[in-house]
Amino acid sequence: MSDITVDKINNLAGTGAANFTHGIKVGGSAQTLGGGTFTNSDTEPSSPSDGDIWYAPTVGNLDYRAGGEWKRVIGGGTANPVPHIGDRMITASGNTNSNPYKTNAIRYIDITGSGGSSSFGSLTANRTGVAGTAGGSRGLFAGGIEGGYVNKIEYVTTTTTGSSTDFGDLGSTPSNNATASNGITAIFAMGQNQSTSIEKVTIDTTGNASTWNGNLTNTRNNGPGASDGTKGFFIGGYYGSQQNVIDYVTIATEANAADWGDLITARNGTGGQAACGTSTRILVAGGYTNNSGGQTASIEYWSPASAGNAYSFGNLTNAAGWVTSACNETKAVWAGGYRQSPALRLDTQNIVTIATAGNATTFGSYAFACDNMGSLSGAAS
Repeated sequence: MSDITVDKINNLAGTGAANFTHGIKVGGSAQTLGGGTFTNSDTEPSSPSDGDIWYAPTVGNLDYRAGGEWKRVIGGGTANPVPHIGDRMITASGNTNSNPYKTNAIRYIDITGSGGSSSFGSLTANRTGVAGTAGGSRGLFAGGIEGGYVNKIEYVTTTTTGSSTDFGDLGSTPSNNATASNGITAIFAMGQNQSTSIEKVTIDTTGNASTWNGNLTNTRNNGPGASDGTKGFFIGGYYGSQQNVIDYVTIATEANAADWGDLITARNGTGGQAACGTSTRILVAGGYTNNSGGQTASIEYWSPASAGNAYSFGNLTNAAGWVTSACNETKAVWAGGYRQSPALRLDTQNIVTIATAGNATTFGSYAFACDNMGSLSGAAS
């Protein structure tokens, strides 16, 4: 197929602009060129119509609405990417206070609702320390500990409820992987095996993970991962001591990770899930700050638009490790966790508005006290 580039269309006389009396069709759909609404915002217009123009200033993308979807005119990527987050937060596995202590429970939280959680289904076995990630309406849970480390990957459909189905295997057998997704590819790193390696899978297929052609900047484990839908961030972690490193990769381009900046507070014990990301902000909260068991309630954030250090956002309602988090484009939710002093697993749920720094507020309660869960968010319907 050939491309045609047109700089100007004149009328037959060559004296002015052409007047298309009967309009123009693209792909069989009538277009209203120049007759739509212009939006200058990083947030997609809520009720777009054909002919609308949307400019996202942070990333520099310019999209035109035609045939019921956005068409990318200027900028990278596609105008209609598969989303890596959604309105339904789904949690799986974790440590509980009751025998058999590990759980196979999968539950969901409506991020747009009033809090609390509901039953979703079950993993194939009782487990803790799984990693969660999503693309569109498919969510993946990978790795973890049953009697020992396992390399299982299982998947669920986020728009329905039900038990997980086998997807394939990770190449290694870690728990507490950090994960990131661009909606199409999911990547895993920073598991208990303390390697710099990164693994990948294609979310809408099934099969074993393969090696990503690149590595983290240093060896560490037990830190979270997050994504803005394009970049993957690997945050903090542990290697002899708590780390403040923020690494990043572009998920669609396999290469070594590069340094993004530093956390304010070095931390680990956040599993793979204490961070979450949107197109405008990455947030991370909780964790252990020293080898003596000190914990933090602090929430930190940064913009994925330009490299730099994290900023203070606010605090969770409890200082805790092993909390789990997910978000949509507006709200971020944290659930569960382990409070060191006095020792207690938590059934707490917290929520923040991502665009507005401040302390988290209570968002109902989880069904039972639990820590070290995996989590993701995806389409709710």
